[in-house]
Amino acid sequence: TWGFYIQQKEKKMEAMSKLVFLLSVIGLTLCSVKILSPPSLVQEFSGREIKHSYANFGKVPYGTILAGRVYYYPEFKDACSKFTNITLNREGDPDNDFSPIILVERGVCAFARKARNVQELGGALTLVMNNMDNNNPDKVIMVDDGTGSGIAIPTLLISKRDGEAIRAKIIETEMNHRIKGINKEYVVMDIDFEMDKPDDRVEYDIWYTSGDKRAMDFIRNMNYYNKRLGKHALMTPHIALVGCIWCSQEEISRSCNTAHNRSLCAPRTHKSALTGKDAISLGLKEKCIYNSCQNDSNAQKWWDYMEAVGACESTRFDHACVGKVMAESKVDFRKVQECLQKEEEILESEHQAYKDAHIAYNPALVINNRIYRGALDSHNVFKSICAGFNETPNVCFDDYDVITETRREESKSIGAGTIIALIIILIAINVGLLICYRRWSKRNDDEEIRQKVTQTISQYIALKGSDSRPGNPQNQATILFLSLIHI
Repeated sequence: TWGFYIQQKEKKMEAMSKLVFLLSVIGLTLCSVKILSPPSLVQEFSGREIKHSYANFGKVPYGTILAGRVYYYPEFKDACSKFTNITLNREGDPDNDFSPIILVERGVCAFARKARNVQELGGALTLVMNNMDNNNPDKVIMVDDGTGSGIAIPTLLISKRDGEAIRAKIIETEMNHRIKGINKEYVVMDIDFEMDKPDDRVEYDIWYTSGDKRAMDFIRNMNYYNKRLGKHALMTPHIALVGCIWCSQEEISRSCNTAHNRSLCAPRTHKSALTGKDAISLGLKEKCIYNSCQNDSNAQKWWDYMEAVGACESTRFDHACVGKVMAESKVDFRKVQECLQKEEEILESEHQAYKDAHIAYNPALVINNRIYRGALDSHNVFKSICAGFNETPNVCFDDYDVITETRREESKSIGAGTIIALIIILIAINVGLLICYRRWSKRNDDEEIRQKVTQTISQYIALKGSDSRPGNPQNQATILFLSLIHI
């Protein structure tokens, strides 16, 4: 998981692999996994924890609870091919939220491929049963093999023992139903995606290697959500550093900082144009910029700087471009230079913190001292941060995708009184418009009648023009009538 490609002797390679394994087993995200039914299976799991671990791809819905029936298809047991001619039914679903859990077996193909096939089937969670005895799932990290993009469901690994017990019960109840006609006892699980909630401010840390495309893209996208969170969240960036006592001189000169009588190296980056040594140098500058902005109580400058510095990505380390971005971001250059004088102290501190946090992959995110698992997607991370508040702020509800149904009910909504008032106002407006229209229509009709009567009388007078004596009674009556209709 360090991502190094180092030329070593066989013995040294074996030692490095053991170190990687030990570091990868620590710091897993926890949650509560329970069997809800049938009673016989609940009894079998009584008094023991269902150990598990999460994949580092997909979207883990922190702050929610998923309850669903477990399905198992022997003909697609490894889920390495698409589930053809399979239709999920809602029988045995514990609630109105249809959340099928698909049990599959580890092996043959990558974890991401299994999850994608389960997602296409319509599953809400991929439950992978380990295929190795005496191998606890919390000692396994299901990493993205590069094909995990677009997977939106979580993937959970459980032990071989627990998986076999669940699988056996599903097969047993299916056989009893087919052969003996016994009603099915569906296996139902409850998974609580917990997130620590210490107080009303969430603290999260980003561990990354400067120049790593995936990390830099995430930081730039996360800028929007960090602005929304404002004072409700505190982010701290960290430089990902590993010790490399077995590295060759060539690797050390290319990827490591050797200012401390030992080598601190940058993990392999994702599509970065920088060497490891340049990445550490740039990361140190970014750390000092953050420290400077924090001291000025304006951490947003760091975010703005990180968003702008992306233009400096090139095949070489562009100091001029970085300096220009610093000036445009209004970063206090003097304070940054003072911070850079403490290079050895800062790098040593970051390396120790990296080890203490038990980070086993890069980039990584820690929320409320708990390692975040799932795709490094800014929107999903925002929802995960919102799940970590003791009292959820309103900014978390100003989103179409609310964290949980419970919180949706607790969030601000339009009450019945407000709706009734709006209806009354709309009725009053319509009545007012109708009255105005009728008055205007009546006035318009009266004017039209006057014009027609006047025209008729005028024609009549023209026809009687031969008798135009002033004292003629008919003419006097006509004049009186015309004066009346114009009043």
